[in-house]
Amino acid sequence: MESLLPRRQIMGKLFSGTCCLLLALAGWVLICSSPAVFAATPPAKVFRIAYLETGPYWSFSQALQHIRDGLRERGWEEKVEFPEDLYFSLGWGSEDQKLYRQKVHTILQRKDFDLLICMGLDATRTVLAENDGRIPIVGVEISRPLSNGIVKSPTDSGAINFTTALNQESGRFMFLVFHQLVGFRRLGIMYHDSPVGRSYGYVDDARETGRDVGFEVVEYNRLGVEEPFADCLAGLKDLHDRGADAIFIPNLNCFDLSEVDPTPFYRFAEEKKLPTFAADDREQVRHFALMGMNQYDPAVTGEFHAQQIIDILSGKKKPGELAMTAPYNYRVFLNLETAEKVGVEFEHQLLITADQIFIHQEPLKKDQTGKN
Repeated sequence: MESLLPRRQIMGKLFSGTCCLLLALAGWVLICSSPAVFAATPPAKVFRIAYLETGPYWSFSQALQHIRDGLRERGWEEKVEFPEDLYFSLGWGSEDQKLYRQKVHTILQRKDFDLLICMGLDATRTVLAENDGRIPIVGVEISRPLSNGIVKSPTDSGAINFTTALNQESGRFMFLVFHQLVGFRRLGIMYHDSPVGRSYGYVDDARETGRDVGFEVVEYNRLGVEEPFADCLAGLKDLHDRGADAIFIPNLNCFDLSEVDPTPFYRFAEEKKLPTFAADDREQVRHFALMGMNQYDPAVTGEFHAQQIIDILSGKKKPGELAMTAPYNYRVFLNLETAEKVGVEFEHQLLITADQIFIHQEPLKKDQTGKN
């Protein structure tokens, strides 16, 4: 006969099991009702990047876009933002350094951004004069930062919160190549007569190379600070009248293809059989100039700056601890239609080694400039 447990023992087991279940449920309720369980994961910090330039220029816009592309390719598109209220343009047309410094001082006192991109030589020089060491600063599109004293050496930026990119300084090399291929005797150059204007105009490099190689530099230094197209055209005609037999085209506002149609300038040069050499600007050669040379790839340099920004904002290194030597290589561009118009015949070896050859002068698109 099957034995049965006493009623008291059965009821005791049931009571004990029920208590355990109730305790377990109570514990689960306490745990789940805790704010720590259901609290949302704190959003990742979005870094605010400020942008400062001396004035609008096509290569500045291009450089900034390459940096943003580099950040996106590295998965940082959602980790940074470039607010419109943190976009500052000091404005071309003023040589009042005191006013520039006052504006920059006000910007640097703000505490609503995490990093400053400083575009161009003049803006960077002004920022460093007001630098208090608090905000990380990345200098971009600086004309020869070593020669112009922006950095102390290739390995010392001069400030722990500042970094930039150093490319090979190739001004003399450009003039040597142009002279060897064209054989000019009197090279015409134009620039605004200021330290920054002479730097962007490669004036010292032209003078030194001319002394070493044996050509004369014919200078036109009466460009306005904004480098308007009318001044550049007047400069070209003046240089021709004074015997220049070749023209060097530096990075000037009057050749900003996003704002200006420089066709009259180049048509005059072609009419007078003046070979033209464009510094660091393939687009001038695509449409007009005889030849040009880039000492760096803007997209590669943009990626270099993007990685600098990531290293800074992620706390990996301070700006002054980062390497500044960017990848670079010389790239030569030729335009065969322009060569025919000005009577220059390129050597076969140059045609083989050129990085890009334009068979024809490509017309400017109607929406490419604000002047068409």
